[in-house]
Amino acid sequence: MISLDGRNCLAAGADSVSKVFAPGVRASVAYPVNEVVGREALVSALLEPLWAAMPDAERHPFIALRGEHEGRLWEMGTGYWVGTFSRPLLGIPATGSQAAIRYTEMICFEDGLVAELYLIPDWIDLMHQAGVNPLRPCLGSPERILPPRTLDGLYPTGSAATAESSRSLVMAMLEELGEYDGV
Repeated sequence: MISLDGRNCLAAGADSVSKVFAPGVRASVAYPVNEVVGREALVSALLEPLWAAMPDAERHPFIALRGEHEGRLWEMGTGYWVGTFSRPLLGIPATGSQAAIRYTEMICFEDGLVAELYLIPDWIDLMHQAGVNPLRPCLGSPERILPPRTLDGLYPTGSAATAESSRSLVMAMLEELGEYDGV
């Protein structure tokens, strides 16, 4: 699930948890997992069910951004967890075939370990893949969203001034979104 210097907690399983997550990690994961605090709680609420449901899962990120914000190291990204959906997951019936769970993640590192995690797995799309359709029919394409054509993701390069200019632009956009009153 989380990749830091090549470590992949999703594929590595329980052995890598203490090497990736801080003991007091705070995680906010899309429903039904919600808020969890601590390694053991994260393992119990999300990782063990995921490992059981997709034991051969691999993490396939296609966009990754890393940088400092307010003195803290953050990594943001999106991609797919891909594997054989062999057992039910969080009430979603298994298919016995390959499934791809789209995800978006925001990770804050402290002392080289994940201290905060904000994770949005696309459980609804997984439900569709399993033939469970909790929503009305999709008006758009129900297919997988493709990554960048070159499959090398987004890795910004350039000067510190360019990076700061980009960061300032994104923060200004987010501030404006936060002030939108719906009118």
